Amino acid sequence: MRDEENIAVGERLRYLREAHGLTQTAIGRQVGASMNRWNNWERGVGRIPVDASAQLVRMYGVTLDWIYLGREEGMRYDLIVKFRAIEAAKGGG
Repeated sequence: MRDEENIAVGERLRYLREAHGLTQTAIGRQVGASMNRWNNWERGVGRIPVDASAQLVRMYGVTLDWIYLGREEGMRYDLIVKFRAIEAAKGGG
């Protein structure tokens, strides 16, 4: 099931992956997921579980609030700049 919130979470996961130059296979492995499962999360088909998101927090310095709610408070400025640039390049901003 795809809903607006899952789609937004998926877009942020894509920004994170692209900002670090990773493939879906590579980042999926880092959180214990297959490429297909990661692809589904990016497309908003289902939602990344909290334990996998917590891995991203530890490895990349993002916050759970950013992953799930899009809140930038508490995020490193350099990451925010990268994510906004990716969004703008894709026509989202």
